[in-house]
Amino acid sequence: MLLVDKPSGLTSHDVVSLVRRLSGQQRLGHTGTLDPLATGLLPLLLGEATKLSPFATAENKTYETTARLGVRTDTLDSDGTRLTNEPVDSNLDAATVERSLEGLRGVITQQVPRFSAVKVQGRRLHELAREGKDITPPSREVTIHRLDLLDLSVPDLRLAVDCSKGTYIRQLVADLGDDLGPGAHVTTLRRTRVGDLNVTEAVTLDELERSGEITSRLLSVRQWAARSLPCVDCTEDQARRTRQGQRLSWKELDHPAPKPSTRFALVRKDELLAVAQTAEEIDGGYGLLRVFVGSSPTGAQNQ
Repeated sequence: MLLVDKPSGLTSHDVVSLVRRLSGQQRLGHTGTLDPLATGLLPLLLGEATKLSPFATAENKTYETTARLGVRTDTLDSDGTRLTNEPVDSNLDAATVERSLEGLRGVITQQVPRFSAVKVQGRRLHELAREGKDITPPSREVTIHRLDLLDLSVPDLRLAVDCSKGTYIRQLVADLGDDLGPGAHVTTLRRTRVGDLNVTEAVTLDELERSGEITSRLLSVRQWAARSLPCVDCTEDQARRTRQGQRLSWKELDHPAPKPSTRFALVRKDELLAVAQTAEEIDGGYGLLRVFVGSSPTGAQNQ
């Protein structure tokens, strides 16, 4: 895994292409798209580690964003075309903003922005939007764990957001602007955290290009597992059997059974053997989601 601090103006795909060229690794993917406007943490998975994408992308994320009140745009950010321009109350205070923020915390239903990569009828929404197609975007449930007002300087306000996978900060800002009255759009957006990974650990593209190599900046999948999942240690014999797709009893592992539906890692010293998940019933064993044979993970399909 390579942690990149994405600059503004590039797509996530642009970053993948650059790292692919520097690394010579063709199998490479990211763990959650950042809009061209956005900056911040973009974890990349290289080689066989791409098979861990479902687990890495499911992590909660943290953002800081600046919203400008009074202007709505078609893309919900400053890269888009202005749709409305309304006056903003110069006396707007933090207490009023806080009342609107309260309605956006917790589990909410959020409409997917028209300019997004989500597919409808086999086409990406942003393609349909640019063609002028009148398509109603789908909605989805997301969880806003934290939504704090950091600063209010009318017409701008700065927010901190902790949220679940699939949350669109642009839409969150647009909904806040609508609730306050004059509308709003995103002018800056920075992702600072993905799970337990922090942007302070990330390397910039300039640093990568200057060094010409990425090996010294890589985070092993075992290191990622130690930070992101509960880990269960195995003996050498248990490691061999796990690599063969066998499931072991908790008595054999000498480990208390985790709670039902808990995702965890089976490890042997510095090696990640498998990602697994406990059954829905108590003490019901576990299924293997991904198994590493040596240094290569494979899908185990709940063997």
